[in-house]
Amino acid sequence: MSYKLMPGKGHFVILAESFWDAGGIGGNSGQQYTRALLRMGWTVSYVEPDGSWKLAPTESVSAPEKTIVLCCFPCTEDNFSIFRRLSDGGARTVCLIVDDWTTMGLEESYKPELESEFVKTADKVFACNPLNIERLLPLREDIELLRNGVDLLYFEAGQWKKPISLQKGRLTLGVVASFYYPDWIDLDPLLEYAVGHPEDVLHLVGNVKRVAQCSRFPSNVIVHGVKHWMEIPVFIHQFDLCIVPYNPETTSTTNPIKVLEYLACGKPVLSCPNPSLFGYPYLYFYRNGREFGQQVKKAASKNIDKIFLRNFLSEQTWEKRIQKILSSLEGKAG
Repeated sequence: MSYKLMPGKGHFVILAESFWDAGGIGGNSGQQYTRALLRMGWTVSYVEPDGSWKLAPTESVSAPEKTIVLCCFPCTEDNFSIFRRLSDGGARTVCLIVDDWTTMGLEESYKPELESEFVKTADKVFACNPLNIERLLPLREDIELLRNGVDLLYFEAGQWKKPISLQKGRLTLGVVASFYYPDWIDLDPLLEYAVGHPEDVLHLVGNVKRVAQCSRFPSNVIVHGVKHWMEIPVFIHQFDLCIVPYNPETTSTTNPIKVLEYLACGKPVLSCPNPSLFGYPYLYFYRNGREFGQQVKKAASKNIDKIFLRNFLSEQTWEKRIQKILSSLEGKAG
């Protein structure tokens, strides 16, 4: 049978890439899709990387024909077992390629053959970065681009329960990141800028000690440590410029969620080049310390058209991403 899938009328199973509500990494797509689905009225089973579940057990799926399985982490036998069991029962299946897992040092848990099975058997496959579409093209030709979204209303709001006051400079620059994968991070251009511009202040939010010896930082670099995702907007709103301090050689297949969250707070963004970010407004790419300084100057001198930015972001919400997923599944046999 086939029917039109409607929000609030079924069950989503999220095979996630991070543990639910994990401090410091709340930006991950599985978590964000889950929160958006709950706002839209869906029942959600959130399956963590170790196979445990949050919110609703996968066994509670009562109508597989009205269930959608969204796999963000195709690396484990447990995930594939859930995926296959629900698919055989009539559930729609979606594989979301959020990164190139072959580059992330997950040899013990990642199985390329399982990713191939997910890609070949899912009803629909999306990728967050065009490079992953190219990588998987030999397996499937109909993979579509679906970049990460943003919880727009939450990040653009101006009021939170715990306001804070940060040290400000002539310019106040900020980074919010998990720093979970050390080889993803390149702080050298930022630290070079901080040394050369002592009148500016750079704030680093996250587990910076994973990637650098903080004792070598100049005095105008302030480290705040790991913060819960609910605390993040109050930091971003106090920055003048926001930074994605990635190493382009190790992160070219990602689609950083933080870029849209920075923009939702009305802040221009500096980032290393990344093909998944092309077309975003108020985004300035840099490749080294010299270009970083040039782009800081350029970003700080440009006024932001708030109406234009709001219109752009309103099309980038997680709810819009979910609507695209639902539209792609309409009419498929159950």
